[in-house]
Amino acid sequence: MNKKSFLESVSDTFIGLCINFPLGFTVLVIMTWFTSNPLYISGAQTIVLTITAIIRRYLTREFFRIRVKAD
Repeated sequence: MNKKSFLESVSDTFIGLCINFPLGFTVLVIMTWFTSNPLYISGAQTIVLTITAIIRRYLTREFFRIRVKAD
């Protein structure tokens, strides 16, 4: 098993947990001000969490790429 890849995966997953739980709840609260339709709420959460995940994953990957070059 590649320890560096494992560390990167665990780090990204933990960061995702720390970001996505409060972000998902925030989107849920904001959306309930505007609608009670579960489809709209789910769609908004999916869009926000997907965009956040892409940005988070890119930044995590870049961090580990730069860190490997420094070693």
